[in-house]
Amino acid sequence: MLDAMKPISALAVYAVLVFAGAAAAAPAAYLLAQWAEPAWPWLAHHPFHRFLNRSLLLLALGGAWPLLRRLGATSPRHLGLGGPPWPENAARFGLGWLAGAASMGALCWISLLAGAREMGAPAPHPLTTLAGAAAAGLAVGLIEEVLFRGILFGALRRVLDWRAALALSSLIYAASHFLSRARVAAPIEWHSGVLALGSMLRAFAEVRELFPGLLTLGLAGGLLGLVCLRSGSLHGAIGLHAGWVFWIKLNAAWSRPAAGAETGFWGGDKIFDGWFGLLALLAMLLLFVAWSEWRGAALQRWSVPHPPWARYLDPLWRRR
Repeated sequence: MLDAMKPISALAVYAVLVFAGAAAAAPAAYLLAQWAEPAWPWLAHHPFHRFLNRSLLLLALGGAWPLLRRLGATSPRHLGLGGPPWPENAARFGLGWLAGAASMGALCWISLLAGAREMGAPAPHPLTTLAGAAAAGLAVGLIEEVLFRGILFGALRRVLDWRAALALSSLIYAASHFLSRARVAAPIEWHSGVLALGSMLRAFAEVRELFPGLLTLGLAGGLLGLVCLRSGSLHGAIGLHAGWVFWIKLNAAWSRPAAGAETGFWGGDKIFDGWFGLLALLAMLLLFVAWSEWRGAALQRWSVPHPPWARYLDPLWRRR
């Protein structure tokens, strides 16, 4: 029993150290930036919540390796980043990215055609905007999938049924997106990080701000977790996540809500904060589950062989 609880205790200690460390590091970094303003004015002009968010991210990434060692993960394969040869993993990533970009792009175009959004001013450098959106998608997809599916979901599966582990990790993933910007009154002092962490939780006190975004992101986490389970790796989920973020960034850069549009249904720049996004993601989840069940039944019924070339056409399925 004690051995089974080690992953949970390791995750709890990891979370406490990350948040406590960020609360201590953010004020120090902010005050240091103010002191160095003559040399780096661009750094000193950033608001305090930027320093807090970056501190949380850096500490989460920096503490990931000791956590993985504690959980017994000593190679990328334990995170779902190893396994098959790189062409197969690249195919999984590519198919996931195409599925994510196509699905989220379709939602954006439907919103435009329905009159809920309208095109904004043309981007001064469209290629730069595309490259920035692609880079942001890749960075967010890689970091969040490693943290939430590779580390969190993997650790919970050691002590829970995979369904419970999927539900709990998806809930934590969704809730993490509602850690709103910290609001701390000036001047910033050494204890401001603790006050900021408390203010970051204020969104959870406003039920109207949680829904439907919390449900939508929870379903997104569930779909990404199922993709990992079916494929046996993170590559397809990273691609799917990156494709979603790519179009969310383009949607915010190239369009805006139309005057009088019902943003409660259609959502804003993030798309997932409206009921339309929830319904679309629910449809995607049901389609993926139905396809997975059909694929598994077909392999058992017909004993379909898996030729070497088939894994590149069906990269979201675990190789037999």
